[in-house]
Amino acid sequence: MSTGEPPRTRRHDSVPAARPEMSVADATPPAVRLTRRALLAAAATTGAVGAAGALLAGCGGAATVRKLLPEPGLFEMTRPATLFMDGTVPGALAQAVARLLPLAYGLKGVSVVAKNTPAPDLIVTFGDLPAGYVGAAIGASALTALMHLRVPVDSVTSAQGQAMLGGTIGDWHQVGSPYGLPVKVFTLAGLPAPTGLNFASGAQSVATADALLSKLSSQPGSLALAPVELAGWSARNLGIDG
Repeated sequence: MSTGEPPRTRRHDSVPAARPEMSVADATPPAVRLTRRALLAAAATTGAVGAAGALLAGCGGAATVRKLLPEPGLFEMTRPATLFMDGTVPGALAQAVARLLPLAYGLKGVSVVAKNTPAPDLIVTFGDLPAGYVGAAIGASALTALMHLRVPVDSVTSAQGQAMLGGTIGDWHQVGSPYGLPVKVFTLAGLPAPTGLNFASGAQSVATADALLSKLSSQPGSLALAPVELAGWSARNLGIDG
């Protein structure tokens, strides 16, 4: 879901962006106004988990309002819309989005599907939209650096962080660990990397956000970039320039 501009929905087009944004795509977008503040409020009223609230609250102060062009389609559906969350969306956030979308778009409900075949009515992703879908960003998400709980380093400079992710620095001892500990870089498949960052050639790609969190919690020395709402008790945030 990265489009360089705030959220919007529909079929046929996708423009990658440098900063990951959560997008929802469909074949026929409804006419609504959606703000990040409204998104947060709706998430709260539907019992969304704290992780989603952290994402939305962290989007910034004044929210950008994006008006969707009025077109028939989803509003006229007499059944719940089918909704697919791809691997870039953390599970906790996926649950919140599934609860929110009917409120924000006037749907009769959503039915979450495990696969994107046959083509679902809606797809939510932090990455590029699949062919045949037009996207609408529904909220930007900061990237955060996550690491194994027992890495004895609290923060690094941005240059050091980039060097570790890129493979130039291969041991935590080089950035302050009191003992040698190899850096194991993991990446989330489909999540756009920040402009100018090339991941280490030995970085291991993981298919889903939740699988990435599992790797971070089980692999000593592990390091990865992920949407900020993936952060939890099983992995530590690595401070950058802090």
